[in-house]
Amino acid sequence: MKNFVALFFLNIMILILLLTMFSDSLLSGWGIILLFALMTAIPMTFILHQIDTLDNLTKRLEELEKNSIVHTADEPKEEEPTV
Repeated sequence: MKNFVALFFLNIMILILLLTMFSDSLLSGWGIILLFALMTAIPMTFILHQIDTLDNLTKRLEELEKNSIVHTADEPKEEEPTV
């Protein structure tokens, strides 16, 4: 989580720096390319963090299923008929 917050604020700081540096030539070729690259990098940090979180949750769920007795308790038991 710390890496995600650091990446997010780093992207914001770079975006602010680019906006101040290229404010006069923002509509020129390099300014618009850099701005587009940064605006795609900020949501990408969210996406990568969500993928990482999903992988961790999937691994934890598999470990819980492996270590739990719930899956055996759900199986129907065959009872011998009484006469």
